[in-house]
Amino acid sequence: MQKILLFALCTLLSQLAFGQNSQSFQAIPSTYKSAFIQALQSSLYATQGLLALKSASLINSQTNDCAQFSSNGICTQFGARYTELSSPKISSKSLILNGAYRVTNQWHLGGYIDAGNITSQPSFSYVKQSGHDPIIGAYSVYSDKIGDQLVNLRLGANIGSTSIDISSPTIGSLGSLSRSINIKAQSYLALASTQIMVHPKAALIPYLGTTYTSMKIDGSNNNSSRLSNLPIIFNGASTDVFALQIGLNSAFRPMETLTFAASAGIQHTLSSSMSDLSIPESIYSYTGKTSLVTNIPTFMVLAKYNPYTNQELTAKATYRQEVFQRIGVTSYILTYSIGF
Repeated sequence: MQKILLFALCTLLSQLAFGQNSQSFQAIPSTYKSAFIQALQSSLYATQGLLALKSASLINSQTNDCAQFSSNGICTQFGARYTELSSPKISSKSLILNGAYRVTNQWHLGGYIDAGNITSQPSFSYVKQSGHDPIIGAYSVYSDKIGDQLVNLRLGANIGSTSIDISSPTIGSLGSLSRSINIKAQSYLALASTQIMVHPKAALIPYLGTTYTSMKIDGSNNNSSRLSNLPIIFNGASTDVFALQIGLNSAFRPMETLTFAASAGIQHTLSSSMSDLSIPESIYSYTGKTSLVTNIPTFMVLAKYNPYTNQELTAKATYRQEVFQRIGVTSYILTYSIGF
């Protein structure tokens, strides 16, 4: 729990000093200190989950693709996504609008909007979403043969933000600890894969790539209570993770209109950084930062059905663990693509 609290504290607020009223942790009556600590722990634990949810949503959105093209070279896609954290239990729902243009037979460009909201919160928390900007992304996919071997290259980038209100219960005459924070995030992807036919209807597709994810936090004080005016200082709150992705995808096409696929991989952290933390006069005795998890697993299963020419229905489920204390995140995505 100490590591969880430390990470959440490190990533909670950016260059923010609360209170000029010389309030003191030591001035909190002893009868209230345990209630304050419990409320702060619950809020920070839920906030860490919201950060993991944002990170997973960005990385999962990097797999968005629209590749059903007619002679005009235009593809449109509509879809929906449901994502859930394992602990704490937080979920979100979103709608996906994706479009792409085929520049050549080997190269297409696309962009998407993934717009949604958090739909459930852990019962113990006072953490509420107050605003949400959609994830906006762009991608480029190029496929060609090197000798007899088909090689695919994908580049992608996206951005998104989420505004959250955090508050504790009212604790006696001290009032409540209340903050508003805005999570600003972005991610980038470069991924290469190749296709190895092991059967006329089956292929193995190893992939190798890199991802970079960055989240920065802005915040403000919501009220003038004694708790909110405690001299808590968070300096340079941000997280940056540069990671290697390696894995194997397998595809089976029993008939022309139906495809099944599954993949397993590892995301290995090449470099990471987090902000330092300083809490003067704090009831907490530690300062500094904690490391992010180095290796996390990723899994995916997928089914595609082509009911008509240049149309495709795709159902996909993904599971990944986030570098934030190995929080598990599961996503279910349903899309329909039409070529024009």
